[in-house]
Amino acid sequence: MMKKKLLSILGYVATMAMLLVVSMYGVYHFATETITEVRERKDLGDYPPLSGLDRRIINIMLLGQSALYDDFIHLWTTQYLTKPGILKKDPKELEQILRRIAQLKIRSPYFYQMACFRFIFDFKTPWLCEDIAKIGLEAAPESWMIGAVLGYAYIEQESYVEAAAMFARASHIKDSPEYLKTVGSTLLYKKGVSEKILDTILNDESSKHILKQLREGLERKQGTSKELPHVTVSTVEPAPSDNDDVSQIQSLNSTPASSSVSTVEASSETSSETSSETSSEENQQDQEDTED
Repeated sequence: MMKKKLLSILGYVATMAMLLVVSMYGVYHFATETITEVRERKDLGDYPPLSGLDRRIINIMLLGQSALYDDFIHLWTTQYLTKPGILKKDPKELEQILRRIAQLKIRSPYFYQMACFRFIFDFKTPWLCEDIAKIGLEAAPESWMIGAVLGYAYIEQESYVEAAAMFARASHIKDSPEYLKTVGSTLLYKKGVSEKILDTILNDESSKHILKQLREGLERKQGTSKELPHVTVSTVEPAPSDNDDVSQIQSLNSTPASSSVSTVEASSETSSETSSETSSEENQQDQEDTED
């Protein structure tokens, strides 16, 4: 019995030692390969170190600290996508490179954002951003920026319903800005998307609460635009409003100068005649008082 326990303990220790050796070798290989690449190349390669391995293997090699690899990929992508001559590269080839890296389920949301920014703004190929961003939605579900960037990519393709769905989805993520809750329905309203199209396209691509949110926002905006003021017929002349004042001012401004001058002259003549009649009556009254 003692021998069996001792052998099992020795086997366990040997297994742990082997795993430790393999892990240390993985860290050493990763470090040496990265340092060699930085020293010997002025330009980064198309693929970062260890990107051809499975995520689980990378996690074992890094002793369970695969989050460090996510940070490394973030730095590598920043350097790679800003290197000189990157815009001369075929965007389809670049998309294949970044999609292969994204398959590792990189948990840094900045990787997916930077990739989409390049395709949307520099290469003018927003459709190449879709697959990479969708992988990011699964790998980093806590980031609302990935959904917002993908929504903008859909706008560039004039896929307004898909864009509205992405914005609505992003609005339910923690710490997302408030404007995302209404930007989807506002987009649908401005583009004149009907509810039938909304139901058809979002039937399989969006959850029920997102569909409900968009439909209610769209109906609210359509109802507001259709509300007209109540008009009643009355024999009483309505009081002048601000618009009437404006129209009167405009009519006065449109009156010719000659008519304005004649009006002023007529009013001055009338006032002078009135004043002369008043003075003559006063003189006559004074004379009568003197005779008495």
